[in-house]
Amino acid sequence: MFVRGSNCYAVLLICMLLATSCKKDAPDFPAGSSEAVNGWIHDQMEQYYYWSSALPPAANYNHSPKDFFQSLLVKEDRFSSMMLSGKTDTYGTTLLNTFGFDLFSLK
Repeated sequence: MFVRGSNCYAVLLICMLLATSCKKDAPDFPAGSSEAVNGWIHDQMEQYYYWSSALPPAANYNHSPKDFFQSLLVKEDRFSSMMLSGKTDTYGTTLLNTFGFDLFSLK
């Protein structure tokens, strides 16, 4: 079935509206604020977290990033943690923290 003339534009417009209206708008927080960091954490967990289907639909972004992250974890999860890139004491037990060096591979 082919659509001709102005009906084609109407069908195209409806398809575009349906495709763009399905995604909810992310909250707009100032860059660098705790709320912006929490928004990034939530986005990453929606994409990569094993229990992403258990994430709360409406999260409270007003907590500190550490508390916010802990509030998103499920009880069965004993492996997930959050590391701060500038603070090596948050990395846990690693070669860098324990012995002062790290390994990497070159390909």
